[in-house]
Amino acid sequence: MASPRARSLLPLLVLVASTSTSYAEQRDPAAADALFREGRALLKQNKFDAACPKLAESFRLDPAPGTLFNLAQCEEGRGRVASAHERWQHLVDTLTSAGKLGDDRLPVARERLAALAPKVPKLTIRLKKSAPAGTVVLRDGVEIRGAGLGVALPVDPGDHVIVARAQHHKDAETRVKLAPGEARAVDVEPGADDGTRPAPPAASGAPIEQPPPVASADPGSQPAPRPTGSRTTGYVVAGIGAVGLLGAGITGLMLSSKRSTVSEHCSAGARVCDQEGLDAADSGRSLLKVNTALWAVGLVGVGVGTYLVVSAGPSGEPRAALGVHAGPGVATLSLKGALP
Repeated sequence: MASPRARSLLPLLVLVASTSTSYAEQRDPAAADALFREGRALLKQNKFDAACPKLAESFRLDPAPGTLFNLAQCEEGRGRVASAHERWQHLVDTLTSAGKLGDDRLPVARERLAALAPKVPKLTIRLKKSAPAGTVVLRDGVEIRGAGLGVALPVDPGDHVIVARAQHHKDAETRVKLAPGEARAVDVEPGADDGTRPAPPAASGAPIEQPPPVASADPGSQPAPRPTGSRTTGYVVAGIGAVGLLGAGITGLMLSSKRSTVSEHCSAGARVCDQEGLDAADSGRSLLKVNTALWAVGLVGVGVGTYLVVSAGPSGEPRAALGVHAGPGVATLSLKGALP
């Protein structure tokens, strides 16, 4: 029979390919050998709970078939038949893939698989239809995702804790105890709301309650309303008029400059102008329209605004509406309504 630690390059490569890549990154044969020897000695004394962790760590540091053989024996010795069954199956796959069909450990592993298969408990976890979307199911701290739900999965005999968890819900915990060879199915869902769900936003457009008016003990003592009607409008109109007059003055100066340019670059008798004179003439015509409109807006605005301010009554209620329109080269001001 091959020695417990016997190994070759080919099975080692197969093990590395069939296990997590972390094995290759964290190999430490020296430490693995020391742990193996300690675990093997404890196994011979039937101290399974002490031996199994050392053998498991040895296998992690150096995944050798001999270590796996002893680890499977250890798990079986402490009654963890599902874990032992998985270790024996791993060993059979490793030796078979490596072409080690004559290895003395292979028939032993197959024999143990056949003996343990009917002793492995099966636990089926089903999620209730009423469970909210996004529910997470944990079995002994390990998440069981969608593909694993509703499937009879092998577990070790003994106690198992199943937790159903969802956002804004309390965790729901279910405990089951399985005997060797027992099959059980449980339906789970999260618990009730945990009070963390945010309140729905207020409906848009809902009427806002106004506080009731406070009645005055003496109606005659209420202060008179501030005159903010036609008087304020008058100030605004007068301001627009003042801006119009200012603009009219500026455009008037610009017109004077354009006239000077036309006089210098055009012949008065022949009406012949060079390009600069023609440009000045065109600009002057446009400025003349703007200047005329600004004079009109300025004079009307100042006049109407002054009248509104002077003639506004104590209540200050508006009696006229002001309209202003600006177009290309033209600006108009209109007043609608009855003057006081």
